[in-house]
Amino acid sequence: MQSYAESGRVVLKVPHEGRVTSLHIARVEQLAPCDAAGILDGSSDLTGLMLWPAAEALAHLIATEPDKWRGKTVLELGAGVGLVGLVASLFCGQVLITDGEEEVISMIEENLQANKDALPEASRVRCCSLDWTEDLDAWKAKHDCSSFDVIVGSDIIYSFEALPALFTVVQGLLAHTADAHFLVLYSSRGKRLDDRLPEVAAAHGFDCSVAMHLPPHATTAPPSASDDQSPDEPMRLCTFTRKTRA
Repeated sequence: MQSYAESGRVVLKVPHEGRVTSLHIARVEQLAPCDAAGILDGSSDLTGLMLWPAAEALAHLIATEPDKWRGKTVLELGAGVGLVGLVASLFCGQVLITDGEEEVISMIEENLQANKDALPEASRVRCCSLDWTEDLDAWKAKHDCSSFDVIVGSDIIYSFEALPALFTVVQGLLAHTADAHFLVLYSSRGKRLDDRLPEVAAAHGFDCSVAMHLPPHATTAPPSASDDQSPDEPMRLCTFTRKTRA
């Protein structure tokens, strides 16, 4: 998968069914001072309007392993501009892209509309708001969904305080099947958070496996305008599965 910036968007070339599909992703290159202030005072978090390296890397990982995703139902958490979910929708049976900020959801809707002709006719992809603290039973009834084979997220591991709410959502929405899993790719924000992550997962009934993942930008494509870190900096690829009962 290759990516490059073009006219305020990032264009991604994704191999699919013997041809190359172009996805056009709108995003902002830099937050305005008022948006940054909202992050600091907790009133809003519009960092999802930007395209982060982990999202591109996770999308690339999905595109290079399409057989693992065919026919799966997929939920993306903290989706930002929706890149990961859009790439997954090329291969999966059903994809629901979510974020907690309405302004970010508006951008996801824009990206879904811009790429509707590029997606397979059988693709079922949609987006909606999901606050990790809301009542999940009410949310599932409102959006007519139950559970998902795979839950994905990129750069959603950023604060220890947010982890319990995150895993409560995963606990409530991940399918109870042997191959169901929660896949996260993120840039480390510190050893303490990395070390605590498996502990919080275990407290919510999940096993965790961690692998270091090298983003593909350095060898497969020039860095896009979203890159604010070295393309050679490894990220943490975490796979969470439900603990098996003894």
